[in-house]
Amino acid sequence: MISCFEVSLQNTINNHCQIYLGNDWLRSGALPGGSGIFDNRNCRMTAENINDAIRKLNYSYSNNKLVAELGFGFWRYMFAQHQ
Repeated sequence: MISCFEVSLQNTINNHCQIYLGNDWLRSGALPGGSGIFDNRNCRMTAENINDAIRKLNYSYSNNKLVAELGFGFWRYMFAQHQ
């Protein structure tokens, strides 16, 4: 039951963010050089987690696979006060 909630929650967050930030918002948000929403001192760990997951997916990357690759801790941490 909890795993179904987790999948539903992360998909809902992704769908909402895609409306405002674009279809590939996680990947573009973790871009270095100040252009991504996670490329700042407070979100350094978030960007690292996203980029690690992208490297792990390698050539099979898609936004949906990236969303699934990021665990519940990532999604919970993304809404931490310091972020």
